[in-house]
Amino acid sequence: MTAIGCPVSGSILGYVEQAIRDAVPGLGEDDLEIDVTFDPPWNPDMVSDLGRELLKEVYGYDVVEEWKKRMAEDNQDYNSQGLQEGQA
Repeated sequence: MTAIGCPVSGSILGYVEQAIRDAVPGLGEDDLEIDVTFDPPWNPDMVSDLGRELLKEVYGYDVVEEWKKRMAEDNQDYNSQGLQEGQA
């Protein structure tokens, strides 16, 4: 998931549970517990090479590189204001 409020979060849990139950026959109702974590937080650098290629086909550009570019610009803007990281 990309964020705590990800709109597919409820669906993903069902898909994960079904995939595990399909792979491990005989699991009882109480034999499986799925924990969701946001550590480490997701970011576009985590997209696989195949995922990046598919996103390029859909959007016409490398969304990961665009994200990196925008993050660098945001950091440059932030630093140009004379603020150090951790200060607000």
